[in-house]
Amino acid sequence: MVCSIAREDIYIGASIEYTIRNQRTWLVADEVEMIGMPYVEQYTDLLLLHSVLEICSLCMPAGSLTPGVFEHVQRLYDDSVVIRLRTSVVKKIFLCKLFALLGFYPQEKKFQNKFFHSLITESLDNLWAFWVSMVQEKDIEEWLKSCIAMHTQEQKFKTMVISEWVEIL
Repeated sequence: MVCSIAREDIYIGASIEYTIRNQRTWLVADEVEMIGMPYVEQYTDLLLLHSVLEICSLCMPAGSLTPGVFEHVQRLYDDSVVIRLRTSVVKKIFLCKLFALLGFYPQEKKFQNKFFHSLITESLDNLWAFWVSMVQEKDIEEWLKSCIAMHTQEQKFKTMVISEWVEIL
């Protein structure tokens, strides 16, 4: 089936609400309302958005309602949140939380500590001022690479080579 949206002011990446109706072999989206557009000011903002959507696409079963994931991703559409995502370490923390919501958590002993537990369990709002050393940031990068390697379809990630992907953010 193909879905049609009859609005020209809706762009790729927009967050929308709609109702669906069947019209023979087509699905038609009615009452389409744009909820938000992602805030993309720099290349790394676009890379983060693309990576987050790709991770969700590859790591969530179609039609699943994984608790908290939509709300977490929706934060990328909030200007006040995205402005705080300017630093690479905060972007990496955002991704850590996403992987944890999707059920990925590396089993290596070095990741079983209070620091990583706090990254996963604390509200993103409480992590804005979270101090992270350079060593801890490298540990976060390893944590993310481990999560990606755990995925059975790692080779399907198209954003970029995994080792570059984590380090460029």
